[in-house]
Amino acid sequence: MTDTYELEKRIRMKGLTKSKVAEILGLTLYGFDLKCKNHNEFKASEISRLSDLLELNPEDFQKIFFLKRIVN
Repeated sequence: MTDTYELEKRIRMKGLTKSKVAEILGLTLYGFDLKCKNHNEFKASEISRLSDLLELNPEDFQKIFFLKRIVN
Protein backbone atom coordinates (compact mmCIF):
# COMPACT_ATOMS: atom_id res chain seq x y z
CA MET A 1 0.00 0.00 0.00
CA THR A 2 1.36 3.40 -0.98
CA ASP A 3 1.47 6.33 1.45
CA THR A 4 -0.22 8.81 -0.88
CA TYR A 5 0.38 11.85 1.30
CA GLU A 6 4.10 11.17 1.69
CA LEU A 7 4.60 10.37 -2.01
CA GLU A 8 2.89 13.57 -3.11
CA LYS A 9 4.87 15.56 -0.53
CA ARG A 10 8.16 14.16 -1.90
CA ILE A 11 7.12 15.00 -5.45
CA ARG A 12 6.46 18.63 -4.43
CA MET A 13 9.74 18.78 -2.45
CA LYS A 14 11.61 17.87 -5.66
CA GLY A 15 9.85 20.69 -7.49
CA LEU A 16 7.96 18.27 -9.72
CA THR A 17 4.31 17.96 -10.59
CA LYS A 18 2.30 14.76 -10.70
CA SER A 19 1.85 15.38 -14.44
CA LYS A 20 5.60 15.49 -14.98
CA VAL A 21 6.20 12.37 -12.88
CA ALA A 22 3.47 10.54 -14.79
CA GLU A 23 5.11 11.55 -18.07
CA ILE A 24 8.52 10.33 -16.87
CA LEU A 25 6.98 6.97 -15.91
CA GLY A 26 5.14 6.70 -19.23
CA LEU A 27 1.73 6.92 -17.57
CA THR A 28 -1.23 9.19 -18.03
CA LEU A 29 -1.93 11.55 -15.14
CA TYR A 30 -5.12 9.58 -14.49
CA GLY A 31 -3.23 6.27 -14.41
CA PHE A 32 -0.58 7.70 -12.09
CA ASP A 33 -3.26 9.14 -9.81
CA LEU A 34 -5.00 5.76 -9.57
CA LYS A 35 -1.73 4.20 -8.45
CA CYS A 36 -1.01 6.99 -5.95
CA LYS A 37 -4.45 6.52 -4.42
CA ASN A 38 -4.06 2.72 -4.19
CA HIS A 39 -6.73 1.89 -6.76
CA ASN A 40 -4.06 0.22 -8.89
CA GLU A 41 -0.62 -1.05 -7.86
CA PHE A 42 2.70 0.37 -8.98
CA LYS A 43 4.91 -1.99 -10.98
CA ALA A 44 8.33 -2.77 -9.51
CA SER A 45 9.97 -0.84 -12.35
CA GLU A 46 7.82 2.22 -11.58
CA ILE A 47 8.69 2.04 -7.87
CA SER A 48 12.38 1.78 -8.75
CA ARG A 49 12.19 4.76 -11.10
CA LEU A 50 10.29 6.85 -8.55
CA SER A 51 12.80 5.97 -5.86
CA ASP A 52 15.65 7.17 -8.08
CA LEU A 53 13.77 10.26 -9.25
CA LEU A 54 12.85 11.31 -5.71
CA GLU A 55 16.24 10.24 -4.29
CA LEU A 56 14.65 8.16 -1.54
CA ASN A 57 16.76 6.52 1.12
CA PRO A 58 15.86 2.91 2.03
CA GLU A 59 13.80 3.94 5.07
CA ASP A 60 11.72 6.46 3.11
CA PHE A 61 11.35 3.99 0.24
CA GLN A 62 9.91 1.41 2.65
CA LYS A 63 7.65 3.97 4.34
CA ILE A 64 6.17 5.29 1.09
CA PHE A 65 5.73 2.15 -0.98
CA PHE A 66 5.16 -0.54 1.60
CA LEU A 67 2.90 1.17 4.13
CA LYS A 68 1.23 -1.39 6.34
CA ARG A 69 -2.41 -0.86 7.10
CA ILE A 70 -3.44 -1.65 10.67
CA VAL A 71 -6.57 -3.77 10.73
CA ASN A 72 -8.76 -3.79 13.83
